[in-house]
Amino acid sequence: SNFDFDFDLPSIEMPNFGASNYFIDDIKKIQNNMNLDHTMRVIVLGLIAYKGIGGRFWSISPSSFTNLGSFAKHSVSLPATDAYATQSQRKIIERMGKLAGCHTCGDHMITSRGFNGVKFIADHMPPQSVVKQMNSRWYRKIFGIKVKQRFFPQCLKCSRIQGSILGNAVQKASSSRLMKSKIHNLAKSGGGKNAYNHGLKLRREYLAGGIISAATVWSANERDIGRDSQRRFKKWQYQIEEKVM
Repeated sequence: SNFDFDFDLPSIEMPNFGASNYFIDDIKKIQNNMNLDHTMRVIVLGLIAYKGIGGRFWSISPSSFTNLGSFAKHSVSLPATDAYATQSQRKIIERMGKLAGCHTCGDHMITSRGFNGVKFIADHMPPQSVVKQMNSRWYRKIFGIKVKQRFFPQCLKCSRIQGSILGNAVQKASSSRLMKSKIHNLAKSGGGKNAYNHGLKLRREYLAGGIISAATVWSANERDIGRDSQRRFKKWQYQIEEKVM
């Protein structure tokens, strides 16, 4: 036989997830803002640490052999003319090189014997051939603008490489002049693929990362490191602001 069942099922009220979704979105926005603020604090602290231990943003890029090297400092140089360095100037440059290193590669030549006791030469910057080409430009001739040079300490190895690069570049420039084609720019010949890449050379500025790590874990428990490092950096920010303001 057939049975007909007539039931009135109770109505079930579905929970409203809309409000909770908005709440979750707001929490995510707050978390993202907190993460961004924390990232900025870490970046600023890293920059302060990098500069504080003598780092320079100029020294990050590879060194050109025909321009000032990444380790060049104006305070570690001497005024120069188109003449070779005098004996007294060479002695000063030698001492500068031992203290500050080669302006191109940064080497202090501690383990090197040098040549006849000489480890560093007085390097014209810009180099002589580069200056000659620059001074030959029409606007410098008309207005009498001469390129100024200075002596910077350069190790013997970098000096030999520089001489080889400029020798080849001068030959190309001479050939271009004879062929009446575009003249090779000598100032750019020491850069690009010919530049000295010092990224793997150990330098004290690289300790900036260690300073950040130390600032994160110093006198901190596991919970501080795992969850509350943001709070620590924020606290330091407020302390610095109070002292500055």
